Amino acid sequence: MIPTTRFLEAAAATEHGTTQKAASKFLEDLRYTQDAWRIASEVLSTPGHTPRSYFHAAHLLRDKIRYHFDEVPAASYEELKHSLIRFLKTFRDGTHNVRGKR
Repeated sequence: MIPTTRFLEAAAATEHGTTQKAASKFLEDLRYTQDAWRIASEVLSTPGHTPRSYFHAAHLLRDKIRYHFDEVPAASYEELKHSLIRFLKTFRDGTHNVRGKR
């Protein structure tokens, strides 16, 4: 089981030159794990993280839904839907900046 703290460290390291490549590789590889669902949900559900951490968690969840939705058991669809609505409500007012560069 990958600890959420490892994700937060990697998200923070994506802006530092020497560890940026390893951090990006970790975040990329995380997309293929079952732990990604839990980590993204934990980060997005917990206040006080950095905007960068929220951005990477939202991106991770988006990728899991887009490319690995088949990992979600049908019995969990409703729970996932409610989680997504909760995240949208939490971040809708702009108090958390999770937008990427354009």
